[in-house]
Amino acid sequence: MLGASTKNLIAFGPNRNREIRRFIGSGFGYEEDIATLNGKLCAAVNGFSLHAATAIKSSQRKRLESLCKYALRPAIAEDRLGLLENGDVSYRLKKRWSDGTSHIIYTQMEFMEKLVALVPPPRAHQVKFHGFLAPHSQDRSKLATSRKALKAKEINKKDDLNKAGKTRWARLLKRVFNIDIEVCTHCGGKTKVLSAINNKESITKILNHVGLNPNPPPIKPARQTVIGF
Repeated sequence: MLGASTKNLIAFGPNRNREIRRFIGSGFGYEEDIATLNGKLCAAVNGFSLHAATAIKSSQRKRLESLCKYALRPAIAEDRLGLLENGDVSYRLKKRWSDGTSHIIYTQMEFMEKLVALVPPPRAHQVKFHGFLAPHSQDRSKLATSRKALKAKEINKKDDLNKAGKTRWARLLKRVFNIDIEVCTHCGGKTKVLSAINNKESITKILNHVGLNPNPPPIKPARQTVIGF
């Protein structure tokens, strides 16, 4: 699906391997695509804009926040979605393309296909590094402060893993809920796990002794998600 989406093709259904349908025309309130200068070193044409004079310093927190919000904006604008009389989905482009295309037309299943293509696959890296930070860069070790720091980092990494090579439960608990069971809450010393109690009667007895509720909170049912057009 991802490959078909990058090629503007349909992956499934009766229109498989065909190009996405487009509406080419005028009269929909689009302005002519004429290059305009919006400021110093700033121009816009054909739906694209270039801000060569834009710069954000690390101290400008509000501008950095605006940039992050812009980068995290939704993939589609709901107010530009529409439903045609035959049940097909139309998506109005913000700017007409150079060939006059103003709308993209999908069947409902084709539209779902394109939405699914936006979902990243499991265990796929979403951040790509290049240059010194690339995974196989020969100069990557030069970024470390010292060999001692690298060795300490490697030791800590091994301490985080159990015998099966997976991250230990205590480390996951700290990472997700910020609860560090390896540090004593009274003296701040390092704690040690003596045993794991799995017997329900023993757990109930211990929790009642320390004044805690032995009954776990009820599990809420999964919320039903309804997708309509």
